[in-house]
Amino acid sequence: MTAGPWSYASWAALARLLLVPVLLAICAPSLSAAADEQSDAVKLVETVRQAAIVLGHGGPAESQLRSISAAFDGRGIAQAVLGTYWRRASADDRASVVDALLYAIAHRLAERLERTQDKTFTVLGTKALANGDIL
Repeated sequence: MTAGPWSYASWAALARLLLVPVLLAICAPSLSAAADEQSDAVKLVETVRQAAIVLGHGGPAESQLRSISAAFDGRGIAQAVLGTYWRRASADDRASVVDALLYAIAHRLAERLERTQDKTFTVLGTKALANGDIL
């Protein structure tokens, strides 16, 4: 990470601020793109939920963060958040933004989903889109 006008904490704060609109705009397509078949889509959602619950309870953070982060298009989210600034950012700054966004997403999911561990969680179904993506 390079020393610049934006610290890691600044990027994380920006990520938290923009998390909901960005997730609404990008999350579902990236999740569907990662799933080739309906069963893979269901497994992906369940894996993210379990990883978030384990992370929220102080489980091994590194592997849980990787599991959650793999479900999101960090680069795509970062490009959407930064807009034209993405092209001007150095490779190190881009990597820092992606890391900060995925870190914020993973921890926010863990915080929210931790409260669902004692609840029944079932994916009721999937929907195939015209382009072949599965939601």
